[in-house]
Amino acid sequence: MFERIIDKLWAIIDFFEEFPKVFYLMMVYLVLMVAVVFLFFPCLKWLANLQILNTYPLYELILRNFDTLRWGVVVLPFLIAVHGFFEVIGLHDRLKKRRYGR
Repeated sequence: MFERIIDKLWAIIDFFEEFPKVFYLMMVYLVLMVAVVFLFFPCLKWLANLQILNTYPLYELILRNFDTLRWGVVVLPFLIAVHGFFEVIGLHDRLKKRRYGR
């Protein structure tokens, strides 16, 4: 059982050595997901306190819909992960076709 896990990890390492662009794109999406988790509520607070012509036009809207908006901390990273997954798979397919042909 343990040898299977080690073999899979070595296969992943070999894969990333063969196609480093795929690894870098995956890391970009991972960093973006973590950044969204940490920056979602500060950005929401900034939008709520945005002052335009001495008024706070978004404060009431954000305050009324906060129960719905707080799901963004879960939904946005999930959407980024799904989009990133398909983007990484597409890049891998293109690089594999370029290197090995059809």
